[in-house]
Amino acid sequence: MFLGLSVGIGLVPADAMRADTFIAACALLVVTGLLDDRFELSPWLRLPAQAAATIMLVTHLFAGAGFSFGNPLGFGDIDFHGVVAYVVILFFVVGAINAFNMLDGMDGLAGAVSMVALAGIALLAWGGGLQFSLQVSLTLAGAVGAFLLFNLPIRRNRGVRCFMGDAGSTLIGFILALLCMRLTQGDSQIMAPVSVLWLVALPVFELLWTIIRRLSRGQSPFAADREHFHHLLVDSGLGVRGAFIVYVLYATLLAAAGFVFHRVGLPESLQFALFVLTGIFTVMLMYRAPKLVARMPPEWHRKPAHEVPSEG
Repeated sequence: MFLGLSVGIGLVPADAMRADTFIAACALLVVTGLLDDRFELSPWLRLPAQAAATIMLVTHLFAGAGFSFGNPLGFGDIDFHGVVAYVVILFFVVGAINAFNMLDGMDGLAGAVSMVALAGIALLAWGGGLQFSLQVSLTLAGAVGAFLLFNLPIRRNRGVRCFMGDAGSTLIGFILALLCMRLTQGDSQIMAPVSVLWLVALPVFELLWTIIRRLSRGQSPFAADREHFHHLLVDSGLGVRGAFIVYVLYATLLAAAGFVFHRVGLPESLQFALFVLTGIFTVMLMYRAPKLVARMPPEWHRKPAHEVPSEG
């Protein structure tokens, strides 16, 4: 995926986001991810690399522009400047990276969910005239699409299966975070920050609930368990394919809702309230999965083709 992205970006003219710096930052994350896949690096070794890659690009993208959450509470814009802005951006990007890393626990899931977000970003970038963001989103979508041919949970690819590992999920989360910032920050802003959250709503809900769940139990946020949403769906009786279909369809529905909210100009405070309520509803929905699965088509109730690994 990284090689496909690099070649694709190299074939198009660079915009405000300099292509050489962009590829260098991605390369740093991919190399770190490969080392993590091979040697299982400590989170405290991965985080500095993620922070360094973020700072490399932020200095070109948002230098001096600060960072804004928009007006999610209805009391005025929430803006950050200087060092505080960099800290907030680091939390945002590192959170996105780990959100997609959590999705990489079942065949095809991280790739398919990222395709949903990339499609929405590409459509918005095209409508807003953000040429380089459009090129990056379409190029990454092409690379992920090619990868999915060998990663989707289908029988035809069992003999040529491949996995993205931390190197791939880190790359996808990183680029999606940057593209979302391009749509919502600085001179290139074309939508409210809360609106873009809907494009990646399910990974965001997953990440926040995982942190809350583990901290409330006195565990490290990086600890592994089998309570991710896709695990709950599979353990409730859905096969891997059934869980995959349900997850991706729900992610698509949430992304479509965000696109509609943006187009109709729904107030940011109302969007944020709906986002929070939807997150609570989603968590409750996943823990009621056994009852919901019982009502689904019988062909979806198959035993998983292989065990789904537990992700951190």
